[in-house]
Amino acid sequence: MKALKNTSKPKKITVRFFLQKQVQPEATTQANGKEIPAYPLYLYITYNRKNMQFRSNYGEFYTDLKDVEENDRGLMAFEEKLITKVIRYEISHLSNEDEYDMKGLKDKYEIYATSIHTTLEKYLKPKLRIAILKTKNKLHHALNLNKNDSFNTVLRLYKVAGMVFDNFFQILDTNLHQEIETYQKFNEELLGGNTYNFPTVIDWLDGSYKKELNLFLTKVFKRKPELINSIHKLIDKAVDEKIKEIEKIEQKYSQIIKKKKT
Repeated sequence: MKALKNTSKPKKITVRFFLQKQVQPEATTQANGKEIPAYPLYLYITYNRKNMQFRSNYGEFYTDLKDVEENDRGLMAFEEKLITKVIRYEISHLSNEDEYDMKGLKDKYEIYATSIHTTLEKYLKPKLRIAILKTKNKLHHALNLNKNDSFNTVLRLYKVAGMVFDNFFQILDTNLHQEIETYQKFNEELLGGNTYNFPTVIDWLDGSYKKELNLFLTKVFKRKPELINSIHKLIDKAVDEKIKEIEKIEQKYSQIIKKKKT
């Protein structure tokens, strides 16, 4: 697809946050014992005289916007940055920015806003699950392979599998073994930061996190360029797998538009 070659000033992207009070609220109890309603956080996006609204990807229920900033400090600035990056990234792949209409943005944003850590987990875990099932050892039932939570991580399952199943690391597919070992090295040195300052899929796609990560890894693994390259390749694979979902969304909306025209 031909990239946008427009030297004019980029059109403004406006992101406004509000509480959606047209849905059923949740009750929250204040210090004085009084219950007051709390509503989900929503985003209202405007670009090129077009607008769209949808629920925050990371927000919860709040009593007001001050409540958001006090309890989830940095959340709104974080999501505003992500939305802006997503729109700029998608526009950069068009020959004319006026073609951009935000169709499917809500669904695609959920994918673009996925953290790199979660993206790697979702890429590696199904592979590890299959490898464990291939052992045909009934003890795999104790590992809750289908459970997706913060405790049931790839590295934890990998470690336990090596302890429970005989010769597991020896029978494990070589490529998968290397990918998980690479992930373990990356995870040990994973860039930290504030709660809402983690790298996401869009940060990888627009190159900003690639640059940041490369500078960081070059300092940590000064004499291991092959490891740095392996980490980059692993994230590339995981992100490529993740954005296949975006292609499906674009195909869906393309078919809807075609039907409307016929």
